Formats: sequence, C-alpha cells, structure tokens
Amino acid sequence: MAAERDTAPDTLLLVFARAPRRGRVKTRLIPELGEDTALDVHQRLLDRTLLQAAAFPGRARLMLDDHDDRLAAHAREMGLEVGLQHGGGLGERMNAALRDGLQEAARVLLVGSDCPVLDQTYLSLAVDGLNQARVVLGASEDGGYVLIGGSDASVWHDGRFEGVRL
Repeated sequence: MAAERDTAPDTLLLVFARAPRRGRVKTRLIPELGEDTALDVHQRLLDRTLLQAAAFPGRARLMLDDHDDRLAAHAREMGLEVGLQHGGGLGERMNAALRDGLQEAARVLLVGSDCPVLDQTYLSLAVDGLNQARVVLGASEDGGYVLIGGSDASVWHDGRFEGVRL
C-alpha cells in the first residue's frame, strides 16, 4: 500500500472519529437502540471509513478525539497515520486540523467516520474539486456535510467555524 500512497503525496485525508466508548458515541441513537447497539453502529461505520482511508492514494490519518491504543494500533496496521484532535469545540478542532494539515500537504480532505456513501470515487471528486476551488464541501442528506477540503491555509483562520452549528 505504501507504493500507492506515493502517487498522491500532495493530498492528506483526515478521518475525524470519536474513540469507541460505550455511552459516548452515537448518543442520539441510544434512546432507541441502547448503548451497546449504538457502540456497534459506531464501530461498523468507523471500520468501513478506515477501509476507505486505507485505500486512499494519498496519505491518510485517523484523528481521534481521545487516546485509544487498540484503535490506534489497528489504524497503523492498516497503513494509516494516527493523531489527536486539538482545540475546543468540533468546529475549532476541524479548523485546526485543516490549517495544520495544509502545512504538510497541498490539499487536505477531512471526513467524519460515519458516512456510508464515502468511497474512492467520492474522494477523487473532492480532490478534483480542489483543482478549481480553495474549498470543497460534500453535502449530506440531512442538510449538513460529510466532507470538507481545502487547498489554501489562509482560509482556515481562527474563528472560521464560529457560530456554525455542527
């Protein structure tokens, strides 16, 4: 897999994920499904996303919200880098990750860990979009977004996501 990654050194894929903790993931599902099933849903979606990240032709990094040695080791075995999110709220952490990532690569894509439609075609379209724009967004069916990417670090200044409901 390392040889494939060398073909796209200008793009870094960041996968934002919560460490799998019972009662802390998929909390909106817990009232209907219970903590164990919500954790299972989270883990299945995360596993699928990590497989896509491992197949990405550029560098890929799992960005955890908290230390998880087991998950970090698993991600490394798949050929992924592992890091920790830093900052206050989700928007601040995303902004910092994009800004910092653009110090390492010409393009950065940031995705969540729970988008079942995420595949290599979707990621390729996002990379292509950054050939014509400084920012790309991948819309989700619920009105939010499942991907955000950038190619210009100056866009990701402090406060970029302030007031945005995430």
